[in-house]
Amino acid sequence: MYALTEILRTAGHEVLTADNGAAGIRLLAAHPEVDLVIMDLMMAGMDGYAATRAVRAMPGRGSLPVVVVTAKAMPDDRSEAMAAGASDYLTKPVDPDGLLATIRTWLGTADT
Repeated sequence: MYALTEILRTAGHEVLTADNGAAGIRLLAAHPEVDLVIMDLMMAGMDGYAATRAVRAMPGRGSLPVVVVTAKAMPDDRSEAMAAGASDYLTKPVDPDGLLATIRTWLGTADT
């Protein structure tokens, strides 16, 4: 996720990072200003599927955009991520322009 962090920061986004799903949920709970989550599916402990479901269960976070970014690209992976509550699904290696376009779309800033 380090490369993604650099892409986002270079584009002017403020980035908070967590090393695993449980830490990400705690970080999100402590930062109500977060307006989009980029979720890796492959994490130790609480994986991205469980973490996405946990985000969806948080009060006031039901419609928070959760963009899954993963190296998993098997036929059912996208549908499983969407069923867990993901808003969008991108596979690695991530195209920087595609990532930023996806974020702009979910933040409602696609025309800016």
